[in-house]
Amino acid sequence: MRPKYTLLTDSQWQSIEKLLTDKRKRKYCLRKIFNAILWICRTGCQWRNLSSEFPYWQIVYYYFNKWKKNGFFEKVMSKVVRKERMMQGRNYAPSAAAIDSQSIKKSIYKY
Repeated sequence: MRPKYTLLTDSQWQSIEKLLTDKRKRKYCLRKIFNAILWICRTGCQWRNLSSEFPYWQIVYYYFNKWKKNGFFEKVMSKVVRKERMMQGRNYAPSAAAIDSQSIKKSIYKY
């Protein structure tokens, strides 16, 4: 049986850690905090029900808000998408876009 949630591997964390600009010493490990945020997203539980293997929920929530506001999650997702595209042998950025014709109205309504 495959586990429902797995922690970040060392190589995954190393690529994410490079995006963190503040290198000061901390009381709580940022890797554990990031894993806790992923755990919350995966399980859908409430912040207060965070597993005891992670730091306090207030700490995790603080970093979640901080990273959400400064665009850190967008940077991580962009890096993951680029890496996945390169592994598939494609250009790191999409070269074309498709427009769905179903979303464009064919006639103009007059009231």
